[in-house]
Amino acid sequence: MPIVPLLLLLACEVEPLDSAGDSDAPAAPAWVAVPPGCEAPGTLGNDPLNLVGQLRVTQEGRAGFLEAVDIEVDGDLAYVVGMGRLVIADVSDRTAPVQLSGPSETSFGKLHRVEPIGEDYIATTQREDGLLLWDVRDPTVQDQLLQIDAAGMEGLAYAEGRLYVGVRNEGLRVYDVSDPPAPIETGRAAGLAATWELAATQDGWLYAADATLGLVPIDVQSPDAPVLGVPVSFEDAAPLHVRYTDERVYVSLGAAGVDVFDVIDRATPVWLENYATSGSAVMSAVANGRLWVADHEAVTVYDLATHTPIHRDEVEQFSLAVWAEGDYGFVGDWNHIEMWQVTPGVSAPSLDGPSELRLRDGVATTIITNQGGAQLHLLGATADGGTVEATTLTLAPGESANLRVSGLDAESSLCVATDDPDDPVQSFPIRSSAPPPAGLQAPDFTLTDLDGASYRLSEQLGKPVLLVYFATW
Repeated sequence: MPIVPLLLLLACEVEPLDSAGDSDAPAAPAWVAVPPGCEAPGTLGNDPLNLVGQLRVTQEGRAGFLEAVDIEVDGDLAYVVGMGRLVIADVSDRTAPVQLSGPSETSFGKLHRVEPIGEDYIATTQREDGLLLWDVRDPTVQDQLLQIDAAGMEGLAYAEGRLYVGVRNEGLRVYDVSDPPAPIETGRAAGLAATWELAATQDGWLYAADATLGLVPIDVQSPDAPVLGVPVSFEDAAPLHVRYTDERVYVSLGAAGVDVFDVIDRATPVWLENYATSGSAVMSAVANGRLWVADHEAVTVYDLATHTPIHRDEVEQFSLAVWAEGDYGFVGDWNHIEMWQVTPGVSAPSLDGPSELRLRDGVATTIITNQGGAQLHLLGATADGGTVEATTLTLAPGESANLRVSGLDAESSLCVATDDPDDPVQSFPIRSSAPPPAGLQAPDFTLTDLDGASYRLSEQLGKPVLLVYFATW
């Protein structure tokens, strides 16, 4: 994912338009009272999505492998990269994955993408260091063969003896890896800007998830002379990942969910549908007619035939990577490698609620969604003396409803009971939404900068002060 050096949040208050006499104004929702109480039902159905195996990656002398950003499963082996570089695990027993190698005390540093090359070798990229090739015939020993230095390398795809690498602000590089220990650069193409990932079709085409250009088809029928096609741009979204399966391309678009394209005509992707995920869709995978999505907070599985969710489960840490095979999803959950399983033929509701509600003038409103494959029933709710109402008490798969809490005069919490077998009783904090008044004096505090120097706010009087919050994902 891209580095986010600075995040500025600007908020303004907008008075609602007077809709009196406006025939186009939306009708006010019809509210129904939610029964009081917040207890789980006596009988719950089966959960179709379950965590069946988990490996917490350990690292001698460190807190552990962090920020797993890509995962590829090849046979019985899972290759995972992130901060801590490369980890190889045996996943032949889905319920008991075993760490075979990595990371070592000297392997601190981040890798961004991993791609198997045949059965005995893998390739990885690193934005600062370039392309690294590894011999994994003995997966318990990480044998790095060579490194090709080039800044900005990230997206990777392998097809027909060629390794394709996206290079930021340069384009595409092609390497002949028919003899992996001795790769030969055989071609380049200019025009790509920020290619976070590549997907190959096996019949002479690539698709690039380019954060600047969009979805880019690339003709590699002459593998050493790539030709970039016409990009498909996305309004207010940047592609983070691309996956190709069975004449379809799946593009992860962060908060915009996952877009699906028909690529029977390889040069002209045709938009088919969008899966609106609850979190930020950073990676997807497809197997057995199901779409798996890692969205930071959770893993969600969708039925591609019906375009409806099967189930959504929150992860323990922070999911950034997913691979799917058969009925299993392999999830990179920060420093965990997790195995999730879908049980065919089982359906159940799944409540997806807010992280919190905001209170204004005694009222808090929010949206809840059924991210499961069966009807969700809103059985009861309490909010410390407040009145809880909803626009419906029964949500079909994928359906959303408005929820309103009124009659509150202070911060509180909302408890909701449903027939979600995974989490039938959920609680959500209700916070005050009133911002601090403009011009209010900030409390005095001290911060330490990256060089170790301390600064107290009261000592900066008369000087402009800018606080910068940043993260690298």
